[in-house]
Amino acid sequence: MSDSGFRTIAVIGAGTMGSGIAAQIANAGHQVLLLDLPARAGADKSPAELAIDRLIASDPPQLMHKRNAGSIITGTIDDDFARLADCDWIIEAVVERLDIKKDLYARLHATIGPDCIVSSNTSTIPI
Repeated sequence: MSDSGFRTIAVIGAGTMGSGIAAQIANAGHQVLLLDLPARAGADKSPAELAIDRLIASDPPQLMHKRNAGSIITGTIDDDFARLADCDWIIEAVVERLDIKKDLYARLHATIGPDCIVSSNTSTIPI
């Protein structure tokens, strides 16, 4: 366990905010699970994998060291959602649509443990 007390951290949503949050968690020395939608039909990489590519190439850099990208484990909400059951802290950073956020929170409620902290990253939805 790290000094923060968090053993397992996840970010759901690999857009600008979600991937940036995952980068800062990795910069702080933690492993982080970054989940997003599966790859589009015909695409070689999922949105989470593409987010890692963007983080590595970003200027100014979001990762203190490119090797920190190795601390970000990518996955999809279809294949890896069950992994959230082991998380101590989950940061939700999905698209700003209330229906999507509500559906996600319902799934989380059925999956996570009672001691898991869930944070929301929203700028337009009053909570």
